[in-house]
Amino acid sequence: MTPASSDFFDLVVARVQHEASSIAILDLQRADASGLPAWQPGAHIDVRTQDASGKEVVRQYSLCGPQGEDFWRIAVLADTRGRGGSIHLFQMVTQGQKISVRGPRNHFELPNDDRPVVLVAGGVGITPLLAMADRLHEQGRRFRLHYFARSRHSMAFLDQLMSEPYQE
Repeated sequence: MTPASSDFFDLVVARVQHEASSIAILDLQRADASGLPAWQPGAHIDVRTQDASGKEVVRQYSLCGPQGEDFWRIAVLADTRGRGGSIHLFQMVTQGQKISVRGPRNHFELPNDDRPVVLVAGGVGITPLLAMADRLHEQGRRFRLHYFARSRHSMAFLDQLMSEPYQE
């Protein structure tokens, strides 16, 4: 499979971790734990799920875990004001379950130059910026990450963000 594949394929939910007030972190891997296509910071995958009426829908989730591993990580915000796709994933997906995905694709690439970068995130919008911050740190580039949310209780990845390389 190529990274720009238009075909859906099944992955297994290797881990579900509920974080913050309404966010689930899902680690997805192949059933045989073989590798997944490489991805770049800012990339997302399409995930098949169900809306509130039970109809199949496709939702996009940014990849936010470590690169070069045998799994992909996404964060799902259970948006009670949405149409139900994220609620279904948040409430119904369990470890060991198969889910259908497509990708990765990247429409939000990190510029490859030496300029300092300011990353600004709100809520679960932190997910693509985590990978960007990690890449910037690996490259030795200067960056600042600002993360806004309604409360600390609703902030995903807070422990990670309170450690290096995110602290000055």
